[in-house]
Amino acid sequence: MASVRLYVSPLSDAGVISKDANGDIDGWIEITEDVHMQSLGKIIQRVDKNKFSIGIIPVSSTTFKVFNASGKYSPVGEENSIFRFTRAGTPFKMTFNRADHIPEYNIARYEQSFYFNEVIMFQGFIDDKNSKLNLKDHSINFKALGREGFIKKALTPGTLTATVDTVSVASEIILNQSIITDQLTVAIGNLNPTSNPILDVVSHFDGLVADKTLNELLLVSNSILFIDSSDNVIMRTRTPDGPTDFSFFGPSSEAGNQNLFNIRNINPGLAQIINRARVEGTAVAKEDADSIGVNGYKIKEVSVDSITNAAKQQTVVDNLIAFFANPKQTFSMQTELNYLTLAIPLIGRLAIDSPPLVIEDENTAFYEVSDYDESNYAAALTSFEVLPTVPYSVEGIIIDPKPKNLSIEFEVRRI
Repeated sequence: MASVRLYVSPLSDAGVISKDANGDIDGWIEITEDVHMQSLGKIIQRVDKNKFSIGIIPVSSTTFKVFNASGKYSPVGEENSIFRFTRAGTPFKMTFNRADHIPEYNIARYEQSFYFNEVIMFQGFIDDKNSKLNLKDHSINFKALGREGFIKKALTPGTLTATVDTVSVASEIILNQSIITDQLTVAIGNLNPTSNPILDVVSHFDGLVADKTLNELLLVSNSILFIDSSDNVIMRTRTPDGPTDFSFFGPSSEAGNQNLFNIRNINPGLAQIINRARVEGTAVAKEDADSIGVNGYKIKEVSVDSITNAAKQQTVVDNLIAFFANPKQTFSMQTELNYLTLAIPLIGRLAIDSPPLVIEDENTAFYEVSDYDESNYAAALTSFEVLPTVPYSVEGIIIDPKPKNLSIEFEVRRI
């Protein structure tokens, strides 16, 4: 049975995160034994905040409940508290190990402990704004935000240069601040927007929280931004490139062993259609007549103060229409949580083989051996099918870490 463990690394008296010689966070204290494991909230990571909000950096999150009879998790200054500066901002991580019992020197359990890798499922920091103490059972409910939250801790520097900086260069300047780079790796080679225009105006960005500025740059370039499993900040196009990252097989697939347990929330993708886009305050627009004829008008007004050149503005709306004009089927699929599925990235390319599930009984008709008026035709349990010739991309990853529900779910979109 798999093991899920939770850790915190309390800040120093001066509010500094403890790190080792390699720059990795250390000083981890395991808190698993104090956590109500069935209270663990789902870990959610997506490329968009929701179906209606594109160009916004979503912050991954989870929740957990600790028993605090000992007082270890009380606010700073209270007796026995392990927190010395603040609870807010304390590094937090949740790990997964395929083994239920992780062997430790001199205390490994015979035939029960195994050597497997302990891998990080979630890492971020405690967000203390909505922490709640329940005196009846001495429990505290905490929320933890993912590493994207570090971007919200920085301001946009006043060093952006209009008519010089491209989207990628401006993004690097914004992200290359110690409050972000102390936790994340920022490299221009990982900032590859769909389009990369030179910005015409940047003065309105001065003093904005960094994520607000980046949100506009993502909209301008029709790109997404997220943190990968190696702590790299990634800006890229919405469409996966390269080979298939993983293959899934449904219960009726003959191409591989079933590793797909459930497909749900099947949607034709109508909610995210944009078939007319216009730059606010201008006549610059783009529409798709065929999509409008079928789906009616689905309009988005785009505010991009950093781009004033009409040709560049036209590229902004052209890119939106090119990607969003036509519906792309979406659905969620549930599978086993293991090392392979944990490695599937956002915007990963998937091949899914899930043909209709056909039910046969003892009287199913077969050529030359069926009995008149007694044999039945095989019945399809569902007409829904997904074939590996149609690729899908990963738009969201949802992990349920509760021991009784341990699973991973992928929200996917047809490419």
